[in-house]
Amino acid sequence: MKKRFFSALCALLSFSLFAEVRVVNPVPGEYANLQSLVLEFDEDEEVYYSFSGTDPLAQGFAYDGPVVLDVTGNVELRVVSVGRDQNREERKIYFSVEPSVPENEETSAFLKSFETGPCFDYVAGNKLQIPFAFNYSFFQSKDFEKGREIFISKSATMERFIPINLSDGAKVWRYVLRTLPAETGVLTKRETPFNSSDWTTLVFTDPKKIYSLDGDWWQPCGKLVELDRNKDNELYCQSVDFSAENSVEKFPLPAKPALASKRDFDGSLVIYVVGDEGKKFELAASPLSKNKIIADGLYSQLVLDVFPGDKIEERLPVDIYCEQVYQGSLFIDVLVNRSTPPAPKIISSASSSYSRDDVRVSARLEPKLKYYFSVSNPVSLEPSFAAPDLALLKFDHEGYNAYQGQNITLFGDTERTLAYQVSFYSEDESGAKSATSDYSVVIDKYNYYVDSSSTAGEQDGSPFAPFKDLSKLSKIVNKKNFSRFYIRGDVALNSGEISITNNVEFCGIDDAHVFVPATAALSVKNAGLFAQNIFWEKTEPPASSKKLRGAAKALTNLFILEHSAATFKDCQLVARFSGDGRVFNCQSSALSVESTGITSEAQGYSCVVSANGNSKTLVKNSRLLSIADTAVALSVNGGSLDFDNNFAQITSRMGRPAEFIDCSVRLVNNKFTADTQNKSENYKSVYTAGKTVFSENQGNSYK
Repeated sequence: MKKRFFSALCALLSFSLFAEVRVVNPVPGEYANLQSLVLEFDEDEEVYYSFSGTDPLAQGFAYDGPVVLDVTGNVELRVVSVGRDQNREERKIYFSVEPSVPENEETSAFLKSFETGPCFDYVAGNKLQIPFAFNYSFFQSKDFEKGREIFISKSATMERFIPINLSDGAKVWRYVLRTLPAETGVLTKRETPFNSSDWTTLVFTDPKKIYSLDGDWWQPCGKLVELDRNKDNELYCQSVDFSAENSVEKFPLPAKPALASKRDFDGSLVIYVVGDEGKKFELAASPLSKNKIIADGLYSQLVLDVFPGDKIEERLPVDIYCEQVYQGSLFIDVLVNRSTPPAPKIISSASSSYSRDDVRVSARLEPKLKYYFSVSNPVSLEPSFAAPDLALLKFDHEGYNAYQGQNITLFGDTERTLAYQVSFYSEDESGAKSATSDYSVVIDKYNYYVDSSSTAGEQDGSPFAPFKDLSKLSKIVNKKNFSRFYIRGDVALNSGEISITNNVEFCGIDDAHVFVPATAALSVKNAGLFAQNIFWEKTEPPASSKKLRGAAKALTNLFILEHSAATFKDCQLVARFSGDGRVFNCQSSALSVESTGITSEAQGYSCVVSANGNSKTLVKNSRLLSIADTAVALSVNGGSLDFDNNFAQITSRMGRPAEFIDCSVRLVNNKFTADTQNKSENYKSVYTAGKTVFSENQGNSYK
């Protein structure tokens, strides 16, 4: 394996006897693929290498072009260059290779496309799609960017080695791109019998020819001539052996031009000659350049461009030709910067990714950058104790708009939990775009989660940090127009009467169980309450005397409804009162009970549902059981009752399953059972009085 690589260098160039070899690749690091050796150096040097730690001159290989180093594990690469004075200089590079292939077929195929040779030949204008699963960077940059489509201008006149690093977050694959122009330059250059070392000094080099400058006397070889390059000149030459048949060659030596540059529409940099418009100037790569940038050949203009994430900034030497005749070199400062501008820093009014209020989002502006933003369509989330993984949500963006520093408001919804994503990017003066900064947030204004097993430190009622109990119920409910509590496990209410003045829902998950302290009751005033799939339980300690029972009468209710509406569905309610007690005490309210079992037990008086005033009561497919010395399952005084397919029972010394006074009643397919000791001969399970009217009364049984 013998390799040798030469870069073009003008023979007349003044340089030191030894020039340092530039190692394009590899560099120190840990890689998941075999590494290519790519070097750049003077044509007068000989370069040798080894990758086993041995002396390259004794047991190595001569380098004549990029080559794949077929070696894995820990590698000691030694590169030795020998100058024309036979002095040697050595470089050592340590790196390691542990080959790995991604499991994903797309990313694996992408990496495979880079492994057809030591370098991946990229032609300007072609689009290179880096998979989104990869982050990438160039050279030794640690600033990785998200995989995307990258390309350089189709007009680029460049040949350049560019190492590219690809990372999946755990491993790094490193390859070398070699950029090539879409159209090659003119490769023909006229041979000249003279040298022009500095634009103004001309040296004739062919002793078999004579020369005439601007029609002056013919002169022999070897004479040094000073040119006035402020004006156009012409040089003529012919053979020393004069003959009428001799041809006379003419070489243009125009006034010294200047170089200028301009930015093209696609952000690339165009370098062109400013001079006599009648002259045909060409530009070419110069051996004075430290790095290989310009492709071989003559071009009417040079076009420089880089991939997104890359940058060229240097004082670039350019060889100038006129009608394919070398004139000299000029320098121009060039900057092509597609290095990614800093990603915008996002500011949010929310302290976390879960907010109870509308969220205001903004970005911090930096000078000389333009900013753009996009707000996704909201994603509706189903309520769940499982904290939402925002990274897995698919956000739909419709486009970007210019951002001027304004607040962007994300609005919550009264019915749904919504997730949003706001994306920002910045753009610099060259058109380079930053990586996108994404901010995702869940806005849940009304849903709260209560889990008896919660161990979160700062409990905010979110799926990330559920409440352990209902101690904050009253504070939350009375602050918002509406709130919903999802309950899991055995949770407790606070003691005392808990006043609810805004609409609230309670939704049980699995076997939700709410303990109501002996001294507690839920009082709903001018509001609505909905409960589903929850076991409500209240137990008061037994009262040993009438005095204690009397003291307990102030809080003998489980639920108090005043000018309110309440619905209970698929619930179980059990209340054990030490004195007299009612599960529901309704005053001019609407109560709906469906598929629910309710038990009221008291030492004195027990009532499951007590509805007064203009209350509207609906009970369907439910069971009502009242146990006490005096027991009533259903007591309605005024208003209306719709009682359908229920079981109402009392177990007592005295009492009735139902009593209706001055109300409108519909009874259909119900079972009324009175297990009572004090039954007279005229005893009726359903007692009516006043102006009670039955709109329907059928299919009922009484026992």
